[in-house]
Amino acid sequence: MALQLFMDKALHPELRMVAAVVLFETKPTVALVSTIASILKKETSMQIVSFVYSYIRSLTRSTAPDYATVRSEERRVGKEC
Repeated sequence: MALQLFMDKALHPELRMVAAVVLFETKPTVALVSTIASILKKETSMQIVSFVYSYIRSLTRSTAPDYATVRSEERRVGKEC
């Protein structure tokens, strides 16, 4: 559900950003992080791109093992954005 909301470009950017936070709080798999990166490549709202990339960067600074997947994918996401 959160992924569908995040992908819905008709929604207000703030709602889409909340959906992104929900996605990352679920401790996403590598596949989900890759999907989000692919979505960001095609995203036209710089507000969304900037927020999600900044959020990913903040998670990479976490030492919590729950975010190891995000840390491992962060470099690739940064190159794609």
